[in-house]
Amino acid sequence: PGQKEPQLTTHFAGRVRLVAEAPKGEKLKLDSTRPASAVVAADIYKVYFHGPAYQVLEAASRTGHTAIGLMAHGLPPNHVPAESPLSVAPRLVEFCFQAAGVHEMGTTGKMGLPNHVARVRSLKAPEAAAGKRLYAVVSPVSGGTYDVRVVDEAGQVYVVLEGYRTVELGPVDEASLAPFRSAMQ
Repeated sequence: PGQKEPQLTTHFAGRVRLVAEAPKGEKLKLDSTRPASAVVAADIYKVYFHGPAYQVLEAASRTGHTAIGLMAHGLPPNHVPAESPLSVAPRLVEFCFQAAGVHEMGTTGKMGLPNHVARVRSLKAPEAAAGKRLYAVVSPVSGGTYDVRVVDEAGQVYVVLEGYRTVELGPVDEASLAPFRSAMQ
């Protein structure tokens, strides 16, 4: 970020570990009651630059040290053909990124792009979420690092993103930040 000349960059490198057995499920107690102060999609996507298929946040709010993002419903297909199976749901990972980013903007005023992910675990097949309301539970860990869990209304965990950090993209004007700050303070 901030460079005048284009750079050839490897954005991410990682290791994939496949296992023969299905991962053990996790549950997380979830209070899905939206507080009065929430930042909503109309304000989120004035700042974020995502197209319709990846405008995954309907709203986000904060309870204590935890932020909760509500996943938008009625999104256009993620990929073509839409019925092709996926092993991991990229939109659920993006949901984690954006929910953590909303918390970060609201608490620090910093807008960032993904810089590091220590680990992603997919605990349930993406198809299992069909028709369910999903929530991203964002837990700040330390030093600008976040852990995020995607859960349904019953507390079933679908995706776990651990050790997420961003790199600052640039400043966001205070008027655009106001709804983020209001929801995350």
